[in-house]
Amino acid sequence: ATNQSEVWEGLKWLCFLNEIDPEETAMGLRKLSENVRRRQLELGVPSDFPKRIAAHLLWLTGQDRDDTAAGSIHPRLDDRFDYERGYLLDPSKSWLPLERRHAQIALEDTEFTLQSRIQRIGDLWLDPNFEGPYPFVVELRKVATSIEVDKLNQTGGWTIEDHKFEELEPALARCAPDLLADLVRRKMRSLATCPIESRYGKAMHATDHLMLAGEPEIAAARTLRLRDCDEDEIQESHAANQLLLIEICNLDGRNQVEALIEADLMYISLDFIEVLRPLTSEEADALIDRYATGSQKQQQDLLCLLSIHPPTQLAAKTWSWVEAFAKKDPDDLTKFVFKILAQTDLTRFGRTLRDDNWSWSPDEHIWVNHYGSDALIKATLSQSFDELAPRLAPWWLLRAVRRRGADPAEVRLAAEIFGFALVGNEMNEPDPGSNLSVDFEMVKILPFSYSVAPRRNEDEFENLKLAFDAEARVKAYRRSIKTAASRICEARRLGANLFHAILDKRDFEPILRHAPEHVEQWLEGCSRPTAEFQRRVRLAEGAFLALCEALLIDDQDRGAQLWRALRETMTTRYIGTAGVDDLLHMVFRVPDSPTVTKLKDEIAELKHCHTDDLALFDIAIAASYNGKIEWVNKVIEEDRASPFVWRRARAKVLEGFRTNNTLPITDAWPDCELRTNNSRLTCKSGRSQWFEACARHWWQIYLKARNPAEAYAAWVLFLRSADRRIWVWMQ
Repeated sequence: ATNQSEVWEGLKWLCFLNEIDPEETAMGLRKLSENVRRRQLELGVPSDFPKRIAAHLLWLTGQDRDDTAAGSIHPRLDDRFDYERGYLLDPSKSWLPLERRHAQIALEDTEFTLQSRIQRIGDLWLDPNFEGPYPFVVELRKVATSIEVDKLNQTGGWTIEDHKFEELEPALARCAPDLLADLVRRKMRSLATCPIESRYGKAMHATDHLMLAGEPEIAAARTLRLRDCDEDEIQESHAANQLLLIEICNLDGRNQVEALIEADLMYISLDFIEVLRPLTSEEADALIDRYATGSQKQQQDLLCLLSIHPPTQLAAKTWSWVEAFAKKDPDDLTKFVFKILAQTDLTRFGRTLRDDNWSWSPDEHIWVNHYGSDALIKATLSQSFDELAPRLAPWWLLRAVRRRGADPAEVRLAAEIFGFALVGNEMNEPDPGSNLSVDFEMVKILPFSYSVAPRRNEDEFENLKLAFDAEARVKAYRRSIKTAASRICEARRLGANLFHAILDKRDFEPILRHAPEHVEQWLEGCSRPTAEFQRRVRLAEGAFLALCEALLIDDQDRGAQLWRALRETMTTRYIGTAGVDDLLHMVFRVPDSPTVTKLKDEIAELKHCHTDDLALFDIAIAASYNGKIEWVNKVIEEDRASPFVWRRARAKVLEGFRTNNTLPITDAWPDCELRTNNSRLTCKSGRSQWFEACARHWWQIYLKARNPAEAYAAWVLFLRSADRRIWVWMQ
């Protein structure tokens, strides 16, 4: 059956994509369909066989009228899927999707359990214009009071109880937000008494409900954290971090840091970045007074936490205490110290480094080189660039000359030194052993950070075994992280100085103006990417990304050529806002020009968007986020008017990916049978717009909520309806 389905899909798209003689092909298929339907049957052939073949032949045209005709002649083999008898006679019992007009009937049909009725309503709970009938609300509230919340999240996986509650949650959010908040709070309070075997599962889900955490819930989280310990040391650390997030979310900055240090965690989760409050200079001074003579672990934790949101000012005594760690040889804490001092007072720290004759070194931690170079540039603006350049990390050279006023002689010197790091390095690209991605939002906080995903095994049987073995997946993930980190560090030590370094497009503007001959050298082999060009790019992908954007502004033809080469060559995925590849963002971020417009049209071509809707979705988000929605509208209008089936289908898909939709969306909930592919695609497109409109509504309700129960209910509904389009308007 699978092979038959693949053959059918292939044949169908072969016809849909026909741009040579679509009308002639459609006429031929219609004629063949009619001939098949009228054929005399051989002995033993089922009587409905010709109608089935005739219907499939008509479906191959992709035309609406043939779609309708095919539906009318295709024999129905099962009454359950017949619209008149299998749906309209009893919408509540039907296997077919529920229509909005019958939702009230389905909710009031007490022949079914409450859980079944809620399940039958499905996504309709997200629509603010839909209301549950009063008898149903009464029944729901009664059932909700009997839910045993202590049975939820008992394991790290998903139990039947968890699944049932997940289905109930949107109905409770709409019909009984007060009861939902009460249930969740009782669930959080059950942390205090949960058995040890449930500790990890409970802790990992506890922060799902952070906004409802009051003093009793915080006390329960603290009780669980202090009461038991998981035998698995790593699981214990994960659980402790999650429970502490609840404990400290309402504290002031100083007490947050004290709580984390006193907890003596194995590691401090990046999740704390979202809840830690910036420290005042007085709070930082008090913390250092308390822990200056503490254990090495306490001092390490303090410096780590200070580096997350460094104070805007430090007293002389405090500055001296922090600075002292920068002079220890070598010390794991130095990376935190450099970040703290650079972000607190860049000029002052730079003067210290200048006076100490500090210079970058490939043997130092990447943060030491990064923040140290930044500070040194700030403090040496009057110093000769010839003397300064060798002391700077290579990825800072171009920014240094830009900050110094882009003197042509200095620009050319910087280009020469930078070019040696870019082109002169003959080492091979490092193989991290995993798929890497770089999130630009995270890099703003943690420079040179990256994410690791184990590569898919070529043996599909091994992949299948791994899918059913959670412990093996965790081990594979940890192994991938360790391998990638060691190989990347070794590559940097050996000379891959620009690996994962993020540059700014503005850094290349002086180079394009005063030293364009160097750019020619860097781009050698770009037109048809040579092995040497690919090696060069993969050792400095962030630099080539910035250069590409600068060229798309200054020299569009060369920029477009480099853009195409990077899309083919880069192995790390650089992720911009809304989880969209930054190469896509770039095309819509730069100023419009004929070349850039051609590039936009090119990325929407079938050869780049032929597997699923995800590629078109990313393109639509990138265009909307960067204020180029008119380009999306132009593509939709041109596709609507096209004589080709596939382009008219693309118009429907892109319509569904629009942003800033408003309710109601009529196509989302049709009140009739969807008998054609076109009508089903129209409904799918409308439903996508409807989800986005619902998300916008519940976001506004969340922002205006008068109490935590209302806010939590709106948040639940927002999460169920939101997708990555929220980044276009949420902030």
